[in-house]
Amino acid sequence: MTTRCSGRISSSCSADGIVFRDPDAHRGYMHVAVRDGWAQQNQQAVTAFIRALKKADAFRAAHPDEAKAILAKQTKLDIATINAIWDYYNMHLTFDRQGLTGATTAVGQWVKESQPDYAPKPLPDYSLYYDDHYFRAAP
Repeated sequence: MTTRCSGRISSSCSADGIVFRDPDAHRGYMHVAVRDGWAQQNQQAVTAFIRALKKADAFRAAHPDEAKAILAKQTKLDIATINAIWDYYNMHLTFDRQGLTGATTAVGQWVKESQPDYAPKPLPDYSLYYDDHYFRAAP
């Protein structure tokens, strides 16, 4: 589904701009990365950070109007714009090793295909870099 740019979003679009509203068109991942040694030396900090992310995710799900108000304030978008786009985002906190590995591998493959210096280099097994230990440890 596509629509012409409208409302506050239109200020970012040209006159012939189109907004794509296909929830399957893009999937975004947020990565939190730390070195193993640092994580081992700072286990409480890592667990506390993940616990805070989980708490924020639960708050967003339980209090969508308050979450929208916070987002509007932080992004300086008006609440009408936030309300208009809110349902197009399926936000949730999870640890999806298969999805993360697949997405990272796809980016690695793209780099190999688009950057001649990387073409001969093998892709690493990215699944080895995702550790859900701290995610599981944070209540």
